[in-house]
Amino acid sequence: MSGNTTPPPAPPEPFPDSGGDDLTRSSTRQFGVFGLSIAVVASMLGGVGFARMGSSEMSRQLDEAEAGEQRTIDQLADVTSDLGETRDERDTAESEAAELATLLEQSEDEMLELEASLEESSEAVATAEERADSAEETALAAMEKEFAPREDALEEQATALAAFDAELDERDGRQDERKAEQDAREQELENWEGELDERAEDLAAEEASARSSSGSSGGGSSGGGSTSNSNDDNSDSGGSGSSGSGCHPAYDPCIPPSPPDLDCGDVNGPIRVDQSIGDPHRFDADGDGVGCEGG
Repeated sequence: MSGNTTPPPAPPEPFPDSGGDDLTRSSTRQFGVFGLSIAVVASMLGGVGFARMGSSEMSRQLDEAEAGEQRTIDQLADVTSDLGETRDERDTAESEAAELATLLEQSEDEMLELEASLEESSEAVATAEERADSAEETALAAMEKEFAPREDALEEQATALAAFDAELDERDGRQDERKAEQDAREQELENWEGELDERAEDLAAEEASARSSSGSSGGGSSGGGSTSNSNDDNSDSGGSGSSGSGCHPAYDPCIPPSPPDLDCGDVNGPIRVDQSIGDPHRFDADGDGVGCEGG
């Protein structure tokens, strides 16, 4: 081919990728194909070789170009419809996402309010516990202060009772000792009484025997006999008018009657003293029935 030819127009730039989804990028590619087809047709119509082609061939090519264009237009319409539906779905999803975000914000606000309420409740509980602990400590301190004197008084009473019990035990012990001593003394007195009764009987028998012997020997001379009997009685009694043996009946062992007045240093003690008869020598100062206990 010769002569001036008009270069075919450049195909249109495809739509830039806006970061949409796969459907948007597919529609962009279809727009590019449609523009390329239009550019091919224009090149064919404007070139010199187009004039030399046969009419039938050109008609066929035009028909094919028109059919391709129609198909491209139909595809573009479908893509546009799909794109609109996709945008509607995206808007719906964005609306739902916005609603979810709003609900999430509301939930977060409610959670913050619940946390604040929980914190206030915890603080109130802590304050109440502190007050209860303080009140309990105060009450316990008051009770301890009130009961401390009572405890001291109870301890003093317990000490006094223990001392009183010890004193009672000591008194009981002394009473038992005194009772034992009294029983021993009573037994000794009984023994002394028995011995005294025996001695009294012996003295009575001796006195009766002496009287009978003196009466039988002094029948011829009454005056001299009476004087002799009187002297014998005085010598036996020691001038005191007591028993013929020269022993005072209140003492055991034998102690002559008073006078003279004897002391414990003049005799060998201890000496049993019958207080019912008397104690002319005052050997038993405490009246317990035993005199000169120190020997």
